[in-house]
Amino acid sequence: MFLIAELTSSKSDQLKYLGFAKQITESLKKNYLFTKSKRSIEEGILIHTVYNYAKGFGVDESYPAGDFYFIECLKKEFDQDEKENFIKDKSERESYLINDNWFYLEDGIQDIQDLYQSPKEWEKVNLPHTWNKNDALDQIPGYRRNISWYEKEIFIPPTKNGQVYQLHFDGVNNQSEVFVNGVKAGGHIGGPIPPGLAEFRT
Repeated sequence: MFLIAELTSSKSDQLKYLGFAKQITESLKKNYLFTKSKRSIEEGILIHTVYNYAKGFGVDESYPAGDFYFIECLKKEFDQDEKENFIKDKSERESYLINDNWFYLEDGIQDIQDLYQSPKEWEKVNLPHTWNKNDALDQIPGYRRNISWYEKEIFIPPTKNGQVYQLHFDGVNNQSEVFVNGVKAGGHIGGPIPPGLAEFRT
């Protein structure tokens, strides 16, 4: 499910399969990861096993297992957690690249409050991205000039150092508005954008 979530191209599918993957992995950890073995020495990943309930074989045993799929689930879960929780509470200045895993909506809706009404599907993209890359080459008349939306969820943990966060976007042209938690945090009209397009505190 983690792999399907990575490969899917729509927001709804990614969230669905990522949710399934997390649920399955959590179930595996709760029901199959056995960390209270009665053996004095254990090594590796321990999988709780039951060979035969009726005959009482292996009902309270565990064995060191190199179960590839289970270990791969744990690794994928760890990697996903690192992706989602990459911002740390540090006193020194930190920079983070956030180009990957955005969602794009090609809809001319003007008000952020009306986005939920769009019948169109959010598409998963990485930055830099443009919706005009095929306009000069395809057989569809015209060159799109309209509003589109980009969305990314970023988790910011509770902080003790009173951090100020600045969002920098390169190559946004020619008009933009930036919203943080639905509230406008910055914007720009003109050519290449200046540094510090949006600034906010937690």
